[in-house]
Amino acid sequence: MEKCAIPSPTCSCDHVEIRDGPNVNSPKLAKYCGDENPGAIMSSGRFMWVEFDSDFFSNAQGFLATYIAVDASECPRGKILSGTNGSLTTPRFPVRYPNSVKCTWIIQVPEGFQVRLRFDSFRLETCNLPSVCSCDHVQVRDGRDESSQSLAKLCGDHSPTILRSSGQTLWVEFESDSLTGGQGFSATFKAVPVNECPTRRVLQGTNGSFSSPQYPLNYPNSVTCTWIIEVPEGYQVQLTFNTFKLEDCAISSICTCDHVEVRDGQTENSPSLKKHCGNEKPTPLGSSGRYMWVEFDSDSETTEKGFNASFVAVSDSECPRNGLLKGKVGNFSSPGYPKEYPNSVTCTWVIEVPENHLVELTFDDFELEDCFISSICTCDHVEVRDGKDKSASELDEFCGDDKPSTLISTGRYMWVEFEADSRTNRKGFHATYKAIKTGMYCNTAFGWNISAIGCIAATVGVLGGGVFIIVLMCIVLVKKPNVFKCKCRWSLFGSCFDCENAS
Repeated sequence: MEKCAIPSPTCSCDHVEIRDGPNVNSPKLAKYCGDENPGAIMSSGRFMWVEFDSDFFSNAQGFLATYIAVDASECPRGKILSGTNGSLTTPRFPVRYPNSVKCTWIIQVPEGFQVRLRFDSFRLETCNLPSVCSCDHVQVRDGRDESSQSLAKLCGDHSPTILRSSGQTLWVEFESDSLTGGQGFSATFKAVPVNECPTRRVLQGTNGSFSSPQYPLNYPNSVTCTWIIEVPEGYQVQLTFNTFKLEDCAISSICTCDHVEVRDGQTENSPSLKKHCGNEKPTPLGSSGRYMWVEFDSDSETTEKGFNASFVAVSDSECPRNGLLKGKVGNFSSPGYPKEYPNSVTCTWVIEVPENHLVELTFDDFELEDCFISSICTCDHVEVRDGKDKSASELDEFCGDDKPSTLISTGRYMWVEFEADSRTNRKGFHATYKAIKTGMYCNTAFGWNISAIGCIAATVGVLGGGVFIIVLMCIVLVKKPNVFKCKCRWSLFGSCFDCENAS
């Protein structure tokens, strides 16, 4: 057909539109134009509506289409797969799957077992942003519906990891868009005992999760479990502990009892990143390369609930750890922006401007998960601090979709952290910064109102060897917002520019 100035899926010229039902008001499945073969497309029911529309300009050969009735069991909606083992595949596997389909399976194994899911073959469309999987993908969740915690979101043609549930159910969804397709996947599942503890399990892929033995029940005594996380070339591992409750050690600083140790590499000799114990949830950890080694060790005494952890593959350019932004102007954004950011990531930036300048930060676009409760963001959020690291004074914390006000530092550094949890994704944010010269910026940045009420000046004395006295008194009214306090440094002309968050 005619090649449009605006191609699929908008198609501003000759096109074919397909809808999932019997009429023009049915949900749209796809809109095609140009000369690229769209491939197969599947309805969710027994009807499909197809419309061809041509404009006043160019014409072309057109199209020839065929249709067949497909057994609904090939692409089920919420099909329950029960038992101790089984399999599932994309529609038509190993032939290319159709476009614009959504298939869901619920895997359920007997009480006292967990689901272990293995993808024996996996070849889907390769997305522009593999860490987000914004095209054809498989979503696996740790439970029986789409509200359960995400275990993995997989795309591309690499061989994904073996996934494991924390309970007896696992939810799997395959979704294809209206563009390029692939061969699809073939997967098998097996029921495994909840107390299984790996001696050396390799977790491969762009995301995944794992937990202590028997989680969320108490882990057993005297076990040692080891996981090696491996992400694709060009990516690093970011590890997040979603829950964490271990035995409280007598000497917590060195964790002499039950603990989790994380190392930056693939062996027990790799550099240690952290050793955790007790019930305080650790902060996210990042590797310097594509491997991370995790070991859980319990002694012969007290046991607790244990932990559940998830990992994602992040590129340093998308989601840095203390990424340095230098210069008078610049910008940065959440991973994948303007598409949805991934779950369970923590990205930090340190902005540095020249000497005798302050940092002015503006959010041009802002759309995060909404969870603002009693002045605290309990889910995905951005935190801004007045310095070069997390120990600096907090300027503000943001979540939801209200665009934040402009922030100004009191020095030449500003620290920004974006943290996403394991649940909802949103568009994210785009921010710009610029260097501004030091001066009276309190009033413009934070609502300060500085005004001189009046000055009194008097002179006394004689120039020719006598006493000469100058009296200068100024009264200045400073009105400030409640959330800030001010440290003032006065010169002859007066300047007030050291502002701190009083909260």
